[in-house]
Amino acid sequence: MPITRRSIRNYLLLPGLLALAVSVVACSGPARNQTHTGIAASFTTPTASARPPAATPTAATAVPTFTESARTTPPAIVSTPSTAVAGRPATISTPAPVQPRSAPATPRQPAHSPAASEHELLGRDIVPTSEECVATVGAACFTPAQVRGAYNVDPLLQKGLDGAGQSVVIVVSFGSPTLVKDVAAFSKAMGLPDADVQQLYPLGTDFKEIDFGDTDGWASETTLDAEWIHAMAPAARIVVLVSPVSETEGVDGMPEFLALERYALANHLGTVISQSWDTSEDLLDDADGAALRADFEAFYRQATAQGVTIVTASGDHGPLGDTRSGDVSRVRAADWPASVPQVTSVGGTILTLNPDGSYGSERVLQAETVASGSGVSRFYEQPTWQTQLPAAIQKVLRGMRGEADVSAIGEGLIVYYAAGPDEGPHPRIVAGTSASAPIWAGILALAGQAAGKGLGNVNPALYAIGAAGRCFHDVTQGDNRFRADPGEPAMPGWDLPTGWGSPDAACLVPALARIANGG
Repeated sequence: MPITRRSIRNYLLLPGLLALAVSVVACSGPARNQTHTGIAASFTTPTASARPPAATPTAATAVPTFTESARTTPPAIVSTPSTAVAGRPATISTPAPVQPRSAPATPRQPAHSPAASEHELLGRDIVPTSEECVATVGAACFTPAQVRGAYNVDPLLQKGLDGAGQSVVIVVSFGSPTLVKDVAAFSKAMGLPDADVQQLYPLGTDFKEIDFGDTDGWASETTLDAEWIHAMAPAARIVVLVSPVSETEGVDGMPEFLALERYALANHLGTVISQSWDTSEDLLDDADGAALRADFEAFYRQATAQGVTIVTASGDHGPLGDTRSGDVSRVRAADWPASVPQVTSVGGTILTLNPDGSYGSERVLQAETVASGSGVSRFYEQPTWQTQLPAAIQKVLRGMRGEADVSAIGEGLIVYYAAGPDEGPHPRIVAGTSASAPIWAGILALAGQAAGKGLGNVNPALYAIGAAGRCFHDVTQGDNRFRADPGEPAMPGWDLPTGWGSPDAACLVPALARIANGG
């Protein structure tokens, strides 16, 4: 998820990925003490006085945009009048809609010698194969074609359900100055069509007080989110809304994120909002936290009522919370806003493919430095769609909201950057539930296209489908133990670390569309 302190801190190497530049992108609060290169570091978070005040974008606010697209030919730009958050007219530059396209091709691998080291693996202008990753760093890595195949996305693309006419909004701190070039390099390397990507800055671009490590971490997060949304929904437009303030544990940076999401809703920028950040609930249990929660809750109710779906990562520290300094707490705490009933919380898994490349199995994302987040809310009572869960689960939930809701692969995803050590394109391997959330955001964009409208809060539909035993890969192996906490186990049906499991998209997308249209 975007880089909160927890996020940045979770950019630690997984066992088996040591010495590899592996990014563990956490879904939570402050810019945590870690980098996207997998080297633990401590970054300075700006003090409140050094930050711009929380702002609501208005027509008077400069809104710089990157209207260039990661396409071979720049898209046509049309000026679309819209209403800014404050109610004043504003003008934003919007790329023309992308036309439906055929299913992306499997990337061609040029002839080359196998990588002999981690440095060589990530320094080449070549997409690493899973076999190379296993041989070199001890763990598999995955291309979009492999993940689409495992989650049964390709039959949808072949039918023209590729995200055309849909837009997914990503909310981050600082964004990435190389995003368009990076996504273009990713698309070329992975055999994907050119992407329609745009960055907007409704709150300004004054980042001068921010530590480079913080902006660099968020840049990597932005690249991850955009590339893997594009991988699942290759014709969807991707709109990145950028805050000049770092989101950290507690309320820090959250008012700016809310202003951006209000801006997205007022300007009809997308029907899916993807959030790769959060904070621990117990850090919002004061007057300031209560006020922030109330503001977000009101927005989420408004947005979902207007057909917008909110997706967020479940966290990377298993059932444990975080401290205000960005360290891992010794006590359990649900992640927020993953615990909000209007938000779909996405946990992480480790995926295994069969020898022929088909779906094999999944287990809970769990390693020394990362584990799929889960939690029982201290703020939100159990929504009606969770009251039908089995008695054994009810004993754990005790009448309160549980998360995660669903899950997807959270280890070994390949991202791509336009410039590497030798000024050439190069890959990186990432892990964490902020890798899982954009996969779901892309698939839900396909469902919105199939339905012909925004889906709003999809949780009731997901739980109805899951309870019927349909359209999910049920994750029944592993647990999300982390540090001294034994974690929660995966089990048949719904469980805390992985929810209902990962998507069988060819089944799930039509089912969600039917439910959205009253079927």
